[in-house]
Amino acid sequence: MKLTAIVSSLVVFACIVGCSGTAPVLELAGADSKEPIETVEDFYPIKGTASDEDAGIAEWKVFVNGKEMGRERNLVVRKKATYEKTVALQEGDNEITLIAIDKDGNEVRKTVHVYRKPVKRSIYAAVIGISDYKNVAKLKYAAADAKEFNKFLTEDLGVPEENITLLLNDDATRPAIEKALRITLKKKAGKPDTVFIYYAGHGAVDPSSDDPDGDGLEKYILPVDAEREDLYATAIQVRTLGEYFRHIKADRIVMYMDACYAGASKPNQKVRTLTSETRATLSDRFLRKLSQGKGRIVMCAAGASEVAEERDDLGHGVFTHYLLEGLRGKADVDKDGFVTLNEGYTYILNGVTAATQRNQTPVKLGDFEGTIYLSGGKK
Repeated sequence: MKLTAIVSSLVVFACIVGCSGTAPVLELAGADSKEPIETVEDFYPIKGTASDEDAGIAEWKVFVNGKEMGRERNLVVRKKATYEKTVALQEGDNEITLIAIDKDGNEVRKTVHVYRKPVKRSIYAAVIGISDYKNVAKLKYAAADAKEFNKFLTEDLGVPEENITLLLNDDATRPAIEKALRITLKKKAGKPDTVFIYYAGHGAVDPSSDDPDGDGLEKYILPVDAEREDLYATAIQVRTLGEYFRHIKADRIVMYMDACYAGASKPNQKVRTLTSETRATLSDRFLRKLSQGKGRIVMCAAGASEVAEERDDLGHGVFTHYLLEGLRGKADVDKDGFVTLNEGYTYILNGVTAATQRNQTPVKLGDFEGTIYLSGGKK
């Protein structure tokens, strides 16, 4: 037998053994469009439906601009299956390819082309730090922490100073804080923009019959001139921050709160809460209310009934120390030059819990799509 005939026979035999059945049939929204789909959004939702009457759909893969961005195995192999995923887009042309693979390894792929139009994007921020309280116990590092966060914004992210409202100590009155959060950010930040809000200072609680947590305690952040005996009139209810969020048009709002609402601390422990005989519970349910909406993220220094510590050896609040370390690059696990929300929170969580012997556990909650970037791409 001639060599070519032998090779042909082997190819046919291999196909019979390893190429059982036929390739799946795949439908991908937008794949049949002759022109690129245009959008101004950062993310694009893909949806594909595949069918295979012989082996069933076992696995999906998605590639964006040649890079694998998702892989999923179906726990139950079905003859017909649907895959949905939101992927991040780069500015300009994007090639999104979805691959469906059946149980026998046969695959089919389809591609959709998406053009993300250039959009002017900006960062706006309100940065608040109070150490020198007039009527309650002073803090040591809160104002310094806010200054350092402001420095991160201007020097590391390149945010123009005119885009930041910085309120330190005497400037951080209740009217000034409310104006920054309720009016200035609402007026300046547009839909494509990102808003950062940072607060370092005291948290406090007060008895209330209609608190959103059900523990009988209203939670407050304290302006510089707040009075412990009259929090309702002199402090800012945490629940109102959610209202401010909902009136800001920006797609992405990230709030960092280096404060806590626990009622007691250990001897000689420097903490950011006013002591009380009753512990407050800043519940997950309430934090979800506070952060509801697309791209609304709240990251708190401590969990329910925990305290947020200040440490002389760090020269910062513990939460802010690891927050800034992470944002400045130590949280960049994949070394792509950017710190994502998940990378940042993981770094903060690990650092804070280790430094406080698990007495303080940062909390992250919110509603968002795709990947949210906290830092990187220094200008």
